[in-house]
Amino acid sequence: MIQAVLPFMRARRAGYIINITSVSGLAPWSGTAIYGASKYALECIGQTLAQEVTPLGIRVMNVAPGGMRTDFAGHSLVLAEGDIKDYDGGAHEARRILTSAPGHEKGDPDRAAAAILLALDTPDPPLHLLLGEDALHYADIAREALQTDIDAWRELSLTTTADG
Repeated sequence: MIQAVLPFMRARRAGYIINITSVSGLAPWSGTAIYGASKYALECIGQTLAQEVTPLGIRVMNVAPGGMRTDFAGHSLVLAEGDIKDYDGGAHEARRILTSAPGHEKGDPDRAAAAILLALDTPDPPLHLLLGEDALHYADIAREALQTDIDAWRELSLTTTADG
């Protein structure tokens, strides 16, 4: 879709590309690797695309919602066949969480759409827009964990710099 619309946006030197990612693309959780990987990829596409097209007057926004009251965890959810006992309490927890109360998530899709439109109507819309208290919570945890690793391993990281 992006490739289809970009030529027209470049010609107009204007436009918005909105990628609906997920907090799982910023803060993955056990049992959702394939889904999370696709959202990580879309996050990267949006970030690099923003660097490429912002000088052309085109804006990019990656919207990372948390749980929304959609059919995502209902009839639309396809679960893998079979269970591997070693993952009980770990990877299988995602299945339990996702299927426990579909349609009762805290996020309201109508309010999410309104928040996106409100952000787009500002002079400087964000590259990253997280939606929902759960999205903010899990993204904060992931960000703090990354910063902890960076700080703890900074000296070792710097040992790989080539001389001269």
